[in-house]
Amino acid sequence: MNRIIYQNNNQYIKKIKKRPKQELYEYLRNRNFLHFLEPVEETTSYELYRNINDNVPLTDKAQDLIYLMALLHTKTTTYEEQNIDDIKRIYEETKSSINKTRDYYYAIHDHMEENVYLSPAEYLYLRNSSNVYKLLNLSEQLLDNWYNIQKNEKNIRTALLHQDLTLKSLKEEDNEFYLTNWDNYNKDLVIYDFLKFYQNEYKHLEMTSLFDLYQSKYPLTMSEKYLLLSLLAVPPQITFNKSNYENTVSVRYLTIYVEKTLDFISKYNKKDQTPNS
Repeated sequence: MNRIIYQNNNQYIKKIKKRPKQELYEYLRNRNFLHFLEPVEETTSYELYRNINDNVPLTDKAQDLIYLMALLHTKTTTYEEQNIDDIKRIYEETKSSINKTRDYYYAIHDHMEENVYLSPAEYLYLRNSSNVYKLLNLSEQLLDNWYNIQKNEKNIRTALLHQDLTLKSLKEEDNEFYLTNWDNYNKDLVIYDFLKFYQNEYKHLEMTSLFDLYQSKYPLTMSEKYLLLSLLAVPPQITFNKSNYENTVSVRYLTIYVEKTLDFISKYNKKDQTPNS
């Protein structure tokens, strides 16, 4: 849990240290990506950072974050020889996730249809359940599209990923921009940062324009777009074991995710119907 500390009229955030990051900071400096905050003090158990309170409008902050995401990927991109076993693993794990999510919602659907009386959350879910299955079927199609292209490629593109990008990750001060919260960084496929950002912030932001902005700075290949869209099309699994109000809120957010993602995918899937897109 983070704590705010006041010292000499300055604010600091004290965080539990989850992993050493000096190797990360050195790598970013070597790649000329300087948009990160180093701790002003650290021990084996905690890190102390300057606390930057900014007041940037939501849409401006989202665009600034997308710029930094694209810049991070541009500065750290590498091309590696493809291991077909890794490609098969991604395919099989994603296919399994699709099937488990579909089975999960089928079971919920069957249970609800046995009830004589439906709660508001259950009624709302049943009204929108067809779109959940539509999204999952689309995920499966997109995954097959990705695999049919990627299995014939020789190389695969990776980059240094933040892996937990939210609007709270970006701090702005005197026209300088900093990404914080690097606890989950790793080297992996470039699509995972936008995937996580979308899943974190879909409730608050219009993602189509932000993805267009990202692609203007860091264009994805058709294969990468297919995998990204397939992963986005696996909705979160919600539960119905809370209060009526909490359950209804959960279903409402699921409905928003499904509707926004169907719309998001339809725009890009249409653009990518030819091999030269």
